[in-house]
Amino acid sequence: MAEFQLIDDPEGFDAVVKALEGEDEIVLDLEADSFFHYKARICLAQIAVPGHCWIVDPFFEGFDHERLTAVLAGKTLLLHGCDYDLRLMRSLWNFVPARIVDTAIGARLLGHRAFGLGNLVESWFGVHLDKSKQQANWARRPLAPDMLKYAAGDTAYLREMVGRMRDELAAKGRLSWAEESCAHLLKTSQEPSVHVKEDPWRVPGHNELDRRGQALLRVLWNWREEQARKRDLPPFKVLNNDRLVLLARLFVGKASVRPEDLPKLPRHFGPDTLASLAETIRGAAQIPEEEWPRSHRPRHAPGPSPDSRVLDRLKEIRRAMAEELDLEESLLATKPQINSLALHKRSTEEEIRSGTALMEWQYGLWIPKILNSEK
Repeated sequence: MAEFQLIDDPEGFDAVVKALEGEDEIVLDLEADSFFHYKARICLAQIAVPGHCWIVDPFFEGFDHERLTAVLAGKTLLLHGCDYDLRLMRSLWNFVPARIVDTAIGARLLGHRAFGLGNLVESWFGVHLDKSKQQANWARRPLAPDMLKYAAGDTAYLREMVGRMRDELAAKGRLSWAEESCAHLLKTSQEPSVHVKEDPWRVPGHNELDRRGQALLRVLWNWREEQARKRDLPPFKVLNNDRLVLLARLFVGKASVRPEDLPKLPRHFGPDTLASLAETIRGAAQIPEEEWPRSHRPRHAPGPSPDSRVLDRLKEIRRAMAEELDLEESLLATKPQINSLALHKRSTEEEIRSGTALMEWQYGLWIPKILNSEK
């Protein structure tokens, strides 16, 4: 098991910051508590350089994330499957790394289908990593020794893994692919999450309700958010989406709901919570029709559909390339990207580039294949 030092006081933190100043590449991993609290917090930062692994506890009095991010700025960070960590650092620490190396990206570009950290460590080093603490409550203090060992294990092999990946990617002529893909991930991770919706209350199943039912669903969603805030819980631990839709279906338009009329709800719903929920449902029955949600329509009219023959031909090209390169088809082009390729003219390189947002390494594969197929 990797040796590590727990940093939970100002003196130790000062030493870590000073030690990082002279490093160019730094291994980093974060642990958060999004499964246990309404707003996620960064609960640990595992940092490794040659010969040292530190587990920084950001809960100690006097921790200054700005000092840590200042010393990380300009460095290359070595991470694994880091989209969520990048978003956490941006939203909570206002920090965007200069450069990253994501070993999950490198593994996929080498043809690995099982590219979780545990899978890769076992494949390359013959070591089994215990991943049982992956969804543990990292906000609890004190941290148990086995949790600290788990956290250290997440960084123990990353540096050597990066070295091996670089060699293998270079041998296959794919090192530039990985570098571009990591830069692309770094950029897209700073954009609004695809999960942030204009009407977040429109959970799966909302379209099965009529407008009045959707008005109740919206009220229930807001009630759940308030309960989650008050109790510092993720909303799904108050009520999951399926139960929200069920309540909206059962009680739409009913103005005389009592706590005892409610269906079986989670055990943590005490009398006060049940009374509050029943009152919320009663209030929703009074919402006037002009305030009910309108049908959810996309902002833009749906675009044209690609010619099925063209689309099938492009999918066949993708399938053949994926087989030849031993890669997942989605790495070469996602469903939206291949649909876009099918919709636009493809007789010149300029037309192909203007129609679809691909990375340069992907264009390098697609352009000659498409131009040859169009002849």
